[in-house]
Amino acid sequence: MPKQKFARPGKKKPKSQKTTAKLSAKRKLSRMGKKQKKGHAGIVSNFITRTKAIKRLQITLRDFR
Repeated sequence: MPKQKFARPGKKKPKSQKTTAKLSAKRKLSRMGKKQKKGHAGIVSNFITRTKAIKRLQITLRDFR
C-alpha cells in the first residue's frame, strides 16, 4: 500500500486561505492599468470629421472644397 501524506483517519487536508478583501483603487490601477476610452488610441484618434476640420481651420465650406 502506497504512503499517503495525510494517512491518519479523521485528519483533513488544510484548505488554502483566499483573500476576501477587494483591491483599492490605487492598487487596482497599478496592477491592471488604466482602461483606454473608445476612440482615444490608435488610428481612430487621428481621424477628424469635415465639420471639425472646417471649424479648426476657420474657413468656409466653399473654401474647403
